[in-house]
Amino acid sequence: MPKIFQSKKLKFQPFSHVDIEGLVRCLGEDESFSKNTLSIPYPYEEKHAKQFIEMTKQGFADGSRNVFRIGLLPNNELIGAIGIHESDNNEHQAQLGYWIAKKYWGQGFATEAIKRIIDYAFSDLNYTSLFATHFLYNPASGKAMLKAGMQMVFEEKRTITKAGKELPVNYYCVYRKES
Repeated sequence: MPKIFQSKKLKFQPFSHVDIEGLVRCLGEDESFSKNTLSIPYPYEEKHAKQFIEMTKQGFADGSRNVFRIGLLPNNELIGAIGIHESDNNEHQAQLGYWIAKKYWGQGFATEAIKRIIDYAFSDLNYTSLFATHFLYNPASGKAMLKAGMQMVFEEKRTITKAGKELPVNYYCVYRKES
């Protein structure tokens, strides 16, 4: 059973069918999420939300990924998602990805969510490092990663293929502190 946990202002729990409408509302408002991620289409429709929820359930079931809905306390309103999945070439390293609904940008929720998922990945899943990237045209994502304690490792030296184009990304990493 996937864990449910909290931070000061946020609740992290698995997605369920009751989140379909919220996902469509959050991700369907404009192209921002499609532009800044590799896997969110635009327009974002109900069928995409259903596929996403099934993918998250399968990820928990087979241990390949842990993707959580982010709810804003006290009412647990859906404001985003954050997840980690094991690196293809290192079982002790995982990749971090997240999004926050547009109306909540700039309020510190991304940083709070990243900090909490880092703690979860190191303490509950025993990863030794996490990495994440962002496209250069989305510097706010990098700022949230830095504020959460990640360090930039590569600046504009890596690329990711998106829609047939090689786009430069900044690459961040954080390592578990051994006690």
